[in-house]
Amino acid sequence: MPPRLILPPLPPAPVLPPWLQDTQELEKADRTPLLSGRGEGAEAQAFRAGAVLGCLQPVAGSASPIGTLWRRRLAVHAAAVLVRQIGRPETERQLRDAWVLRAPDADPGPAGRWLGWVRALVSLDPTHPKSWWDAFCEGQGVAREPTLKALMEAGVTAAKKQPTPLHAAAACAAAVLEHREAEEGRTWVLPVEVLALWLTDVVLARSLGWVAPVPLSLLSVSWAAARSAGCDKTAWLTLCSRHMARAGAEALALFATLHQAGERLFAAAPSLRIKKIDRAILMLLEEDAVTPRLLQPHLSDRAGRRLFDHLVAQGAVRELSGRAAFRLYGL
Repeated sequence: MPPRLILPPLPPAPVLPPWLQDTQELEKADRTPLLSGRGEGAEAQAFRAGAVLGCLQPVAGSASPIGTLWRRRLAVHAAAVLVRQIGRPETERQLRDAWVLRAPDADPGPAGRWLGWVRALVSLDPTHPKSWWDAFCEGQGVAREPTLKALMEAGVTAAKKQPTPLHAAAACAAAVLEHREAEEGRTWVLPVEVLALWLTDVVLARSLGWVAPVPLSLLSVSWAAARSAGCDKTAWLTLCSRHMARAGAEALALFATLHQAGERLFAAAPSLRIKKIDRAILMLLEEDAVTPRLLQPHLSDRAGRRLFDHLVAQGAVRELSGRAAFRLYGL
């Protein structure tokens, strides 16, 4: 008899309402740029962004394992965007390799640290602002400079008592850059725009009651666009509305894909005749990429490879590296 599995239930996959789905289809056909917000007034852009963020609520507000996977997969996408902006050549696959294949507690390298930094973002508790500073500095490996901390505190203070979550995010980012201007001539350990975008995602998560931040700003707003918005709150509100609508819609599409993959995994799991696979299945539901080594001591390396080969053959899991050795697996 196959072992009895106790698996966490999959939350329902939210979908965009029909009018936003129509918007996506029109954009794909290059007939109208509604989700991008171009050609719309500020109120229409904010309304559209709010609708998309509302659709994200069932996923982003839930602590389900597949929600954790969703945020970590988005972290890989966001890290790839970030390293391109600093001129590094690493792809998503290379970032994933640097992170997953490193020795325990080893430095993943310059590009891998960016992935670790975004993973720290999507894992922190947005209801405890005191932990934000540690997550930001430890993830980037930067010194805890008092002046840099003052920028964060200025952003957090500005986000309070704003009428909507989007206003809070915009006020936060504008305050960070305004405080930076007061320190003109100072050399920063990393672009201040990075802190503004990182903090925008945290503030948005706190305002919406999400269990952890989702890297929508880091995914969609370029450092150049952030620099151009400067300390103008109205410009930041427009920027956040326009880009978060698109990034949120793409994040929903990713969750739908992962949800379908999770259903295939659940369908395949009862047929597995491998003992102690509960932990392996849970890791696949939570982690962006898994190696047989990470399943120890629950499964031996050989049993882990056999499990993954079986799941790949059934179409329940993908091999993510494209290699014959040092393979990585995930939904």
